[in-house]
Amino acid sequence: MKKNKIKTGSIIKIKLEHKLGFVLAKLINLNELKEKPIYNELIYVYNRIFTDENIDIDKIDPYELLLGPLFVLDLPPVVRNKTWEVLGHMEPNPKELTIPDFKDFGPVLAVSEVDAKIWYYLRGLEINKRVVTDYDKVKHLEIFKIYSHDMVARRLTMEILRNMGKEIKDYYEIKNWNELSLYNHILFTPIYSSIPEEIRGRAIQ
Repeated sequence: MKKNKIKTGSIIKIKLEHKLGFVLAKLINLNELKEKPIYNELIYVYNRIFTDENIDIDKIDPYELLLGPLFVLDLPPVVRNKTWEVLGHMEPNPKELTIPDFKDFGPVLAVSEVDAKIWYYLRGLEINKRVVTDYDKVKHLEIFKIYSHDMVARRLTMEILRNMGKEIKDYYEIKNWNELSLYNHILFTPIYSSIPEEIRGRAIQ
């Protein structure tokens, strides 16, 4: 595989903020799973931090994730300019090739989860077929939102700080809207490792 050319199964190195190191993510090209998906690239981020830039991708456990899958807005140019680096390729496992459910909230005027009056889940990325549900049945899902690469790095850093038992507000002022939005996503989503395996990526019926 040509260096920094991306395809489904590409393993990508992402630099964390606050000098915490690096994590690895696997790319899934959603065009291979669904015709004309609303978003194109999805990543699964593994629950291991690397402090050395020279990383052996064989040391990751493809079933140990840091959080649910995330959509990335600007992945191809970020890889081309080597802000994120492709380290190799690993075949996706069957679960990674299944489009997960995502949660969403309303009404339209609700700008964050704090203001939510109604909750939905989306199955198969069918944005016009949101299913009304209870928060407790979807709280474990990732929010249906696409992030720029810098917001992905920030979200991952916040998630790692939470997993380490550190106070996120000791590292981020949470003053601007982007940081507050990420912070609320975390507050309204349990730590991934605490979610029973049988409901990861699936709304509770």
